[in-house]
Amino acid sequence: MTTTMPAVIPSAGVSRSNDTDAASPIDAPDAPPPPVVAASGPKLQREVRTMLFADMVGYSRLAEQDTPSFMTHFLGMIAGIIEHSATPPGFVNTWGDGLFMEFDDVAAGARFALLLRDAVAQSDWSAPGLPQGTAIRIGMHTGPVFRAFDPLIGRENYFGSHVIRAARIEPVAAPGSIYVSAELASVLAARGVDEFAADYLGAMPLAKGYGSGRLYRLRNAHEAE
Repeated sequence: MTTTMPAVIPSAGVSRSNDTDAASPIDAPDAPPPPVVAASGPKLQREVRTMLFADMVGYSRLAEQDTPSFMTHFLGMIAGIIEHSATPPGFVNTWGDGLFMEFDDVAAGARFALLLRDAVAQSDWSAPGLPQGTAIRIGMHTGPVFRAFDPLIGRENYFGSHVIRAARIEPVAAPGSIYVSAELASVLAARGVDEFAADYLGAMPLAKGYGSGRLYRLRNAHEAE
């Protein structure tokens, strides 16, 4: 994959692009979007949320006997991060090695993603019997979603095209990296959150033929590009 030279979005403003094949950045979610009424069913109002999707790189190549170690140590470590986080996700779901988390605040989501990335990278995975090169890939997006009761899991869940968009970013992220949408990067910049930096990667194809989008690599501001 050929990438362009990354550029850092300064917190004082939002970079502009002439790309026409991607959605324009959304404004900071100061006011809720208007309600969308389905043809039948309850009236639901969309709410702007930050979604995080992640998975363990190489999970499908684990031997069957390694599965208990993955559940105990890999997922257990993530559970510990959530438990001790000052701003944990408001919603968490898993399937296999996949993770889905929701955050009310974009900065809280970015902060958690970086904490998760670093915890996985700095762990000695050979001790519990997992591959030493075990890594995580993370994709994130901010946008308006529906919150509704999910009868299959028995609690509220999040639905809509922006949830799908976040899910389609994660598979194209490089191992050990956090790829975020232009919308998320723009909201961080518009709010003047200077503890983060976002390096522009260009317009990239999303997973499963979901079109393309302008993506950025999220990092701490003090990290080297």
